[in-house]
Amino acid sequence: MTPRLFNILMGLWLFASAFVLPQGRGQVASTAICGALVALSAALTSYNGRSRYVTLAIGVLVVVLAFVAHPLGSATFWHNGVMGISIAVGAWADRGPLADLYERDLYGRVSA
Repeated sequence: MTPRLFNILMGLWLFASAFVLPQGRGQVASTAICGALVALSAALTSYNGRSRYVTLAIGVLVVVLAFVAHPLGSATFWHNGVMGISIAVGAWADRGPLADLYERDLYGRVSA
């Protein structure tokens, strides 16, 4: 559960930082869209375990966009690079949907 909450918060911060940090128009759009998608896919991971792979892919995309869209060494480059890596690691560390955890806790088994 913790990696999901972490990624939801990271996605919300990435969305908000698009409007706080100095960036160009295209950079604002890509950062805001990626932030919203991270928050949405991390929230969906509670219901569908495969959504974590979408979150992982978006985290990698944020890193790639940091290299492509931002000048190397700028504050925005470092911010988005670290955010993308953190999102990808958080998605990789997520263990599964919340429904399986509840069933395991209640009944001691998981249906296949």
